Amino acid sequence: MTVPLAPGDLLIASPGLGDPNFRRAVIVLCDHGPEGSLGLILNRPMEVPLGSVLPALSGGPAGEERVLQGGPVENGRLLGLRRGAAPEEAVEEVGRDLHLLVDLEGSLRRLEAGDGDPSDYRFFLGYSGWGEEQLAREIEQGAWVVARGGASAELAFESDSRRMWRDALRRLGGSAAWFAEMPIDPRMN
Repeated sequence: MTVPLAPGDLLIASPGLGDPNFRRAVIVLCDHGPEGSLGLILNRPMEVPLGSVLPALSGGPAGEERVLQGGPVENGRLLGLRRGAAPEEAVEEVGRDLHLLVDLEGSLRRLEAGDGDPSDYRFFLGYSGWGEEQLAREIEQGAWVVARGGASAELAFESDSRRMWRDALRRLGGSAAWFAEMPIDPRMN
């Protein structure tokens, strides 16, 4: 059972996905291989400023940026995405103008030194992870709508996270756009 997936694909929760960790989630797939997959939820802002997670950044604009909940796995682990890429920064491309921070500590030191625009970064506590073939099974069961290559900085840095799920489905068109109009509990339709 192989579902062709790659970094940069979007996983958009179908309306019937009952797991509260992923209800109406939009996830950028950052890594996918035979051993499993890793993604970050793009539309789960937390009321946590980055400065409270990393006190060294609390005095500047970077410390005021909100952290997002990347998923239910290792929710104490910090990961980051960057819009654009600085040549001296270690990143992996995961979408159009969207990069996963490979050297998180190096990126944080750059921000602490005032080198870089804090608004070009998104930081996440935790991630979404799937074991071998788990994600493929969930897709085949209809839990996820896949937007191949749909990740972009424009979407990841969308300011209204409440609209992101609907907007992502509408961009796909067809039957996926129909999902965007469904209520949170499809039984109430």
